[in-house]
Amino acid sequence: MDCLSIDELAVLAELTCNESPWAAETIAASESLVLAIGRRLANGAHCTDSMSRCFAKALSRLENTDSFPARFPLTRSRDSEDDQLAWLVACWAYSLTPRPPEIQLTSDDVWLFPGWFDDSPDSSGWLVAVQIGEYDGLKFSWRSLNKLGLRLCKHWKTPPADPPEFMEPLLLLAAARGWWSANPVWWRSIMSNGERENAFLVELKQGGHDAAKRLWPSFLHYEKSCGGTDILEISQYLNCVCSASRIWILGQLSPEEVLASLKDKLLLYIRRNPSSFPPAVRRALLDQTPRNAPEAMTLLTLCDDLDGDELAGWLGGVAESVAAERIWARPHGEILRVINRLTVSDKENGAFLMSRCPDNQIQLAVDALQKNPGLLSLENRRQWVRDRLANSGPHAPLLVKIMSCNFSQ
Repeated sequence: MDCLSIDELAVLAELTCNESPWAAETIAASESLVLAIGRRLANGAHCTDSMSRCFAKALSRLENTDSFPARFPLTRSRDSEDDQLAWLVACWAYSLTPRPPEIQLTSDDVWLFPGWFDDSPDSSGWLVAVQIGEYDGLKFSWRSLNKLGLRLCKHWKTPPADPPEFMEPLLLLAAARGWWSANPVWWRSIMSNGERENAFLVELKQGGHDAAKRLWPSFLHYEKSCGGTDILEISQYLNCVCSASRIWILGQLSPEEVLASLKDKLLLYIRRNPSSFPPAVRRALLDQTPRNAPEAMTLLTLCDDLDGDELAGWLGGVAESVAAERIWARPHGEILRVINRLTVSDKENGAFLMSRCPDNQIQLAVDALQKNPGLLSLENRRQWVRDRLANSGPHAPLLVKIMSCNFSQ
């Protein structure tokens, strides 16, 4: 029937409606038509009156049972995953067309005909109880089901409370379009299936920057929840950190947008795990980190683009040792500028910086002391010399002069 045009299928649907409903050939023909038409409807074909009536008559023969789903074609096998999936595609496709008045629904039908209900299902119902097969993005039925699922998301005002796993990427795509807020749990199925993530990313990238901005907090929340010590938890965490979704989202956002609107716990998570973020994000995070935050030392170590003045701002905090070491590694002119400024504005931190002077910068430190004798008190100057005299080499005579406070000779 896939070779027939939609108009030809409509004519056949009309013919079956005029046949005896319980004739074996009518049952077989009408159910085959319903499945074939459902595939066309899933791809956007228009549903005619004859197609609706054909579906209603086929459905009227199906009694509610205790099996899952409660209604299932008489000519198809419940044990066949392909048949189950094809039936679900047809039912979802028809439910996104006007409901024939003769079709009566109960609450048990909510997942079979979700488009004919105003509210989204509050449980996964039969979709959890029945196995509809492993996700295969190459299968026509799966592609059709994904299209229909996204259309259903637009139909619902709120997302399902307990969706089946294969719906989670579709709910995220709906959130990326601004239809509702993203639930972090929905990332679970994407992060556990590379093929599904690739298919998801193809759709997500069409939303560009705005889509990335809407989904980033939920992704980070899910990533944070994967932290743990056993092998499974570590694997889940690495899947998140190394995922193509994370790389793409971070590539769409500015450093400020990565950090904006995050709750304190998520900001703290980033501070404690900065190495997995781009350098620009680390720098933005450092700029908003308090000087006495325990995470400041690691962050400062990872931000290698700071100049001497920026590093001096971290003197007096928990990361002052790292800051001082980095300052002494800057160009000589920049080091002297920092020391001169601290001599005027912050002698305490200036004295600390001098105390961290490495042996290979003794000459520079002496030059600074000669220009600003008040940088260190007499006793501190003498202690500074004692700490360095043994390794001072050719600078020893000058250090002795500093001990005696004689800078002029």
